[in-house]
Amino acid sequence: MKKTPLTLALLASTIFLTACTDDGDNGQNGLNSLIQQTPLVLGNDDCWSAGTRIESGLDKNQNGELDANEIQQSSIQCGPNLFTQGVALPYQNLTSFKANGTTIASAFTLRQGGFGSDVAAHPTNNKQFYAITDRGPNADYNDGVNGAGKIFPMPS
Repeated sequence: MKKTPLTLALLASTIFLTACTDDGDNGQNGLNSLIQQTPLVLGNDDCWSAGTRIESGLDKNQNGELDANEIQQSSIQCGPNLFTQGVALPYQNLTSFKANGTTIASAFTLRQGGFGSDVAAHPTNNKQFYAITDRGPNADYNDGVNGAGKIFPMPS
């Protein structure tokens, strides 16, 4: 029966320790953490192909804005570089032309897509169109009679 006093002592200490529920006074409120995302335009020094600068930190002056002296971390997420070697530009095939021995020396496909080119039909003259491009027409030809040149699509 030597275990009884030890058991009673353990039981009493457990009761006394669990009865302590006072956790003290509340401390001061903490600072808010802020995140700021800034879009980067195409050609930006940090991200040539555009992207987003992500900055975070604590709002030390509690003005609800992330000021320059409050930034603790910064990262940049760049957009995809579409001009790197091996990247396919999006396009769709508009029409295909076969070599006919007079104006078209070899078969080719007229494509719509890429960057910087477009063709629009004249609104009233079906034999006239406008080609706007930053790289020239996409179709070379050499008919053997008139020499080499460019072929423009004709709206129907």
